[in-house]
Amino acid sequence: MDRLLGPITCWRWPDQYGQWLALERNEAPDLAIRIPLLSASQWSSIDRMASLNAVIDRLAMLKPEAVASFDAYRALDGLLVQAQQIGLAAAEDCQLYAEQAARFHPHIHDHPEMRRRLDQSLETQGSYMRRCEDLSAQSLLAMARELETIT
Repeated sequence: MDRLLGPITCWRWPDQYGQWLALERNEAPDLAIRIPLLSASQWSSIDRMASLNAVIDRLAMLKPEAVASFDAYRALDGLLVQAQQIGLAAAEDCQLYAEQAARFHPHIHDHPEMRRRLDQSLETQGSYMRRCEDLSAQSLLAMARELETIT
């Protein structure tokens, strides 16, 4: 952890109950060591933080109950990973994918219309956001209702 902190002497953050926690440096900083030794999955997680924060901010306005806990944050991060695994490359596309699943239905992307849009984006390496520009909240809710009646 000292290596990850770099020159920082203390890191503070609130927990889910609003209590502030602190991680203080154990030793004097060794300024010769600048690169944290993180695994590939840890770096990948760090790389997703900006996207995760963007999705959380947007959902906090549109569907606050979707971001009411740390478990919800983990689920959103899982959706961002899922978006990357299916082949969405742009951060904005991954964010939209996660937002749609969290806001409308966890399996909204299994709906044939959404599947078609995803497939087109992946085949042409085009923008998933552009493919979804014409979708309204009402149309996505209708797709979610269709999925509910199927299951």
